[in-house]
Amino acid sequence: MDAMEQYIFQCGAVSLEDIAQEFNISTNTVRRDIQELLGRNNNIKKVYGGVAADTEFPSPYADRSAEHHRNKEEIGCLAARFVDDGEAIFLDSGPTTPCMVKYLKNRKNITVITNSLAVMTECALYPHITLITLGGVYDSCIAAFMGTIPLEALSRFSIKTVFLEAAGVSICAGLTNDTYMEAEMKRAVSKEGERCILLADGAKFGQAAAVKFYSFNDLYAIVTDRPPAQTYVEISEKFGIQLLYPNAEEQGQIVGNTCGPSD
Repeated sequence: MDAMEQYIFQCGAVSLEDIAQEFNISTNTVRRDIQELLGRNNNIKKVYGGVAADTEFPSPYADRSAEHHRNKEEIGCLAARFVDDGEAIFLDSGPTTPCMVKYLKNRKNITVITNSLAVMTECALYPHITLITLGGVYDSCIAAFMGTIPLEALSRFSIKTVFLEAAGVSICAGLTNDTYMEAEMKRAVSKEGERCILLADGAKFGQAAAVKFYSFNDLYAIVTDRPPAQTYVEISEKFGIQLLYPNAEEQGQIVGNTCGPSD
């Protein structure tokens, strides 16, 4: 079923006969599977003689990076507190993870693994950070490298912490993303890390994008720019998820030292 969903997104629009031929199944089986896909993915639509992927792509990376930059800086600073000397971490594609890098400049023997061009550019400013890039096909919309090359490379690394971004965050849908291939990358890397930490501004909570890639309850921590709704606080407490946001030390949530560029 996942392979069929990926095939539809790759093709954009495809006939039932083409799907049947691609997966060597009957058209009746295709119809049943498509009906199930329609129920779980709102971005797959019925069209005459087949189906089409109706994906709304995210705004250009430069626009998303410039939005609420101060909030991203605060999130990046707080997230860096989870990184200790000698660790290997993965920084996900997105406009917030690059903001972590300058707060790692006093860490020793740090290895950053990434497919994000923006993270690579930031890490290049700090020679003491060991930077490992995954390669692949560059996607200018998300400023990251995608495809089978980075997916296959992931299994070669031992990663302590994965720092993830998401287009939408909800308790039911979990972490979601707008595009299939980026979500696949996020899903794959989340399996390789010992723990996953979400970086998300407050506007992402209560939202659900097209493609699910990680369960909310499995998160190790959430770093955000303001207190989320009480439901998220209660669920985080229930599952032992650390919750960090600016000034949260008043509620006993903050760990580590005071945030600042010298961290």
